[in-house]
Amino acid sequence: MSSWYGYYHLYKQQEPVVVSLQLKERFLRLRPFIRSGEDYMVIEELLAADIRINNQLDFDRQLETVGEQKLELFKTLFYKARTHYLKEQPDYWLSLNPIYDHLKSKLSALCASPHFYILSTKKTDFILAILKNNGITMDRERIIYSAAQHKLSLIGAILDKKYAASRAFLLDDQIEHLSGNRDPRIQTFLCLWGYIKEESSMGSKDVKPLTTEGFTRMINDLAW
Repeated sequence: MSSWYGYYHLYKQQEPVVVSLQLKERFLRLRPFIRSGEDYMVIEELLAADIRINNQLDFDRQLETVGEQKLELFKTLFYKARTHYLKEQPDYWLSLNPIYDHLKSKLSALCASPHFYILSTKKTDFILAILKNNGITMDRERIIYSAAQHKLSLIGAILDKKYAASRAFLLDDQIEHLSGNRDPRIQTFLCLWGYIKEESSMGSKDVKPLTTEGFTRMINDLAW
């Protein structure tokens, strides 16, 4: 919804006369390719132009075609749209961002731990609003807006600074954030409860698929 408002109201400044009933389905098929907020806006433009995307490589080529200047504008407009909904229609926006039940049951304890961090392409204020809506509190300092930075590098830096002799688990639903790990202290897991399917982890020996049941076992086994 934020991308629709951002693209058609703020960027195009007009809504389409005709909207395909299959638009949502097509949008969701492209959702796994998103890495940052501006990518949502690119999807809206691709759908409007009826450009077909089959894989991440196709999508990345489209990002190159759009160009850095327009992507930066898209990012600004997308977050302006997201802020608009959070301010003007908070209940509606929060309803679009639920927390999975198996996560919610563990998050209160996790968020209270000084060893737990959230790295997200959503800005910190949006993460805090989602947590608060679910009765969960967390220190702002441990919520890191990671859109412009590689998550593995961020975790490596945190380990170097605070937990040099420790290990870290990185859980994500975007294979791009997990691949290429060379730090033996970090184990990477692809969450299968989001938009990503298990086959996305094939070819990445360092990435392990993680089911909801596997997540619950993992958290139960950790000593916080």
